[in-house]
Amino acid sequence: MTRYRKLKWLSLILAGLFVAVALASTQYDFYLFSQSGMVGFYGGCIMVIAGRPSANASLPPIWSFRRARNAILWHPKVIPAGSFSPGTGTIVLVPLWIPTLVALAAAWFFHRKTRVSIAGHCKKCGYNLAGNTSGVCPECGTKA
Repeated sequence: MTRYRKLKWLSLILAGLFVAVALASTQYDFYLFSQSGMVGFYGGCIMVIAGRPSANASLPPIWSFRRARNAILWHPKVIPAGSFSPGTGTIVLVPLWIPTLVALAAAWFFHRKTRVSIAGHCKKCGYNLAGNTSGVCPECGTKA
């Protein structure tokens, strides 16, 4: 398997995972809390809180999972430190449709790179040029 085919499939798998997580995060919120911040999925978004180091830095990371009580967020959002609640860091929300779209665009790009042109066919559109003596594809006009 070529490098581009591997990248194409990796991109498609990532896009599928993003869609699955986006759908799951519309029903459930799940987070990983640590001393320095939090990462989680919330309302169809990736939520990152880059917080201040806590006073008790010896606590292990904590997982949280609960039923969602929020609406789906469709646009990126940055909430400055302290405006949400005292002592919190900057909150960054990135809707999962954005990385999904990027992964699908990458898959499309790598798919275009892996197309194999068959001998006797147009390199642009794939039209069968058997018997064509003009040297120009009648479908798309590309020189053969």
